[in-house]
Amino acid sequence: MGSGRAHASATTAARTTATPSGDHVRVLKEGKTLPVAISPDQVLDIPASSAEVTLTDLKQADSLPSDAGLDPEVADPGMTFICLEMKVKNTSSAEFDTYPLTHARWTGKDGEAKNIGLFTDGDCAGLGLADESFVNEPAPRPGEFVRATTVLMVPDNQPGYLEFEDRQDFAMFKVETHAAR
Repeated sequence: MGSGRAHASATTAARTTATPSGDHVRVLKEGKTLPVAISPDQVLDIPASSAEVTLTDLKQADSLPSDAGLDPEVADPGMTFICLEMKVKNTSSAEFDTYPLTHARWTGKDGEAKNIGLFTDGDCAGLGLADESFVNEPAPRPGEFVRATTVLMVPDNQPGYLEFEDRQDFAMFKVETHAAR
């Protein structure tokens, strides 16, 4: 077991030095597609895989309309919702793990950083985006694709970037956010 950890540590160290960071991470813009790769995770039995990720739509709002006359979900004070609709087409020979698309690291223009988790009570369908969430959609098999949304809540006082990383903390891409006030 010790040699496996040494190998994993060496692999992590190598990946850390090779990992793009900050300004070197590719920006995914609305309507654009980027190739991404997922690092293997032997502990969780997730193989290496790749996909083309397209940001099909992005909406930013302080409240998310609800169906059936329910009250809208309102962002916490000082925060705003970011709804990302993405199409993920698997281009590898293994299932593509979409879990890394459900959370991100947000970095504001002033350098403030926050880990941003999925806002599970939110639904972007009221803003005209897909009703499905990556949490509920299957991992696409080779040649398949899924189209789903991720709802995140970020600070609204400054522009920033949401950086998406795989389970090994390797940066895949980032998406720009704007100040809401």
